[in-house]
Amino acid sequence: MEVSREARRIHASSIVIDTHVDTVVRWIDLDEDLGVETGNGYMDLPLMKRGNLTASFFACCVGFHHVAEGTAIRRALDMIDGVKEICRFYPDDVEVALGASDVRRIAAAGKLAVIIAIEGGHAIDDDLRVLRQYFDLGVRYLSLTHFNTHGWADSATDVVRHDGLSPFGRDVVAEMNRMGMMVDVSHASDKVFQDVIEMTSAPVMASHSSMRALVDHPRNMSDDMLRAVADNGGIVCVTAWPEYISRNYWQRLEDVADRRAGRGAGANRRQSASGSTSAISDLMAMAGGDRTGGYNVLVDAEIPFPSLDDLLAHIDHAIGVAGVDHVGIGTDHGAVRFDLVDLEDCSRLPVLTEALVRRGYCEDDIRKILGENVLRVMEDVIGC
Repeated sequence: MEVSREARRIHASSIVIDTHVDTVVRWIDLDEDLGVETGNGYMDLPLMKRGNLTASFFACCVGFHHVAEGTAIRRALDMIDGVKEICRFYPDDVEVALGASDVRRIAAAGKLAVIIAIEGGHAIDDDLRVLRQYFDLGVRYLSLTHFNTHGWADSATDVVRHDGLSPFGRDVVAEMNRMGMMVDVSHASDKVFQDVIEMTSAPVMASHSSMRALVDHPRNMSDDMLRAVADNGGIVCVTAWPEYISRNYWQRLEDVADRRAGRGAGANRRQSASGSTSAISDLMAMAGGDRTGGYNVLVDAEIPFPSLDDLLAHIDHAIGVAGVDHVGIGTDHGAVRFDLVDLEDCSRLPVLTEALVRRGYCEDDIRKILGENVLRVMEDVIGC
């Protein structure tokens, strides 16, 4: 897709934010130098600069196998330090941001901003003191769950143990509200989402979720959930993860998971909290719960990837239901190269802006979608 002069102008002058990327795993586990163009993933610092990806939330994903091993906190700390180490190695290029004002300041200085996030509430090891220490280290959102249900919250893709948030889970949300840490409801069960909406005193974030009306996946958000986020003043950041934006991709992924598990299609697959299946959980379990190994299984599956049009359909739907003030972008990419047609890596993000222009969105609304909505929620929650 050709990018017009108008779209390039809008994109280059906007603050562009991706609210969920898994890039740090490549620095920590694969020993990749993200300060140079590696050719291996959706993003590195040179690609971010070329695509004017002003700021990214670097997700420190703690796999569910770390819980059984008793290494969840250690893993989170290693990844947090990994984010900071990238900034130490490349101080002229990238800096950790603690709030919206930092993002604007860093962008004005011509550098890239990274915001630290943790994916998986099990990373706090059921201890509010650990949660507070993460905040002091710069963590600015916590995804309450990942693929697994844990000690205080149910996952969208695992068994129900708490019927939502446990009493301690409610304490976690209250403490995050008090500190100014954003509550991320992506991966959480519908009941956890409902509990959070009923009790939170601050806007919430879905850092990487798509639309259940288009792909009926338990990880996606229903229209009622979209309206609830809008009423809350929060934001839904649409993911580009193939399983969640393409029904065809999801079905073929399930077939791969079944075949690799040596069972008939759809047979005896573990049921999620919503009664649906989770192929990605199965594939990651085959890789021992390891996130990088799980990604490699997906890449090896050789399933044709969705297109930018699939992603845009979810963005359009989210805006149509929640309103343009409550929608952003959270690709969930970064660990490997997932080739959405026309959006092969983050240097191609101007193509997304071009597509929004072609769809008739005005300049102010495009800037909101690209990053201003995220900054507004950061200001509301963090206070700066």
